[in-house]
Amino acid sequence: TKKNTSRISWNSDKPISEAISDFEIKDLIPTDGVNFWLSFEPIISIAEKNKDKVTIEYEIERNDLNKSWYESTNIFKGKIEIEKIASDELRITKTYTSSESNFVGDNLQKSLVNHFKTNNFIQKDTKLNKILFSDFSNEDRIVFFYRLSTNTESRHFEFKDIINMEFKPDNSTILPTEIDWMINKSELKLKGKQIHDTFFIKDKKYHKNLQFWEMESSFKFQHGNHEGNCNVILSFKDFENKGANAEFEITISNFSLINGSDYTSKHKSQVKNLLLDSFEERKDETYRNFIEDIENKKNASA
Repeated sequence: TKKNTSRISWNSDKPISEAISDFEIKDLIPTDGVNFWLSFEPIISIAEKNKDKVTIEYEIERNDLNKSWYESTNIFKGKIEIEKIASDELRITKTYTSSESNFVGDNLQKSLVNHFKTNNFIQKDTKLNKILFSDFSNEDRIVFFYRLSTNTESRHFEFKDIINMEFKPDNSTILPTEIDWMINKSELKLKGKQIHDTFFIKDKKYHKNLQFWEMESSFKFQHGNHEGNCNVILSFKDFENKGANAEFEITISNFSLINGSDYTSKHKSQVKNLLLDSFEERKDETYRNFIEDIENKKNASA
């Protein structure tokens, strides 16, 4: 399961539940040229005690052909959550499990925004604000990753180690002599322990020359009565294909519960999703504070 979050300005006093009441879900998947489809009509639900929080859940089926003779059907779930977090701002969270469910989620998100604009709930020239690779300088991006991993002040997570980083040299800059062996390298990976103590991370003079797009860290967690270990992957996953337009996402991997044999697969999945929601909230707060810090520095220097 992967998550990413967008924000957009809201221009109405109406609750989200009312604004979405006549929303038509259509044209999410092309009729030709794809091997997946919706299992059922997406389900819209309104939070019991919050008319400004709406969820749309969907499920897709995909046909896979193996060696030309065996056909299997895989099922992937997805979800869009729309919540008014201020009188003039919406947060839209997309949850998906495959490229296909991400594709449907993107189309659903676009369709929602168009519906809100058509009905004047959102001004027509307003853009959806996503967390993109291009939002950060090389230096700020690594600081953002580092803050999210090592400085996660949460009652649920305890940082253990950075275990994986993916990056490449920024060939638009002149590399320092110490790292000029990286020239023309398209991808570099650091795996192991104590990566945050390597000179790549500790020595800030190299940060402007390196484009980091993924960091994986290990954590201990405690959520309610549940304890265990997991890795959290922070990533601009599509950077190699989309470059500056790659969108930030969070994934939990290597998830394990203490006394895990006492839990069903469904229960484990529920705990994992609770942790992902918790980290997503932390990311949202960290990002807002980080952007505010960057703006303050710009204003101070000006």
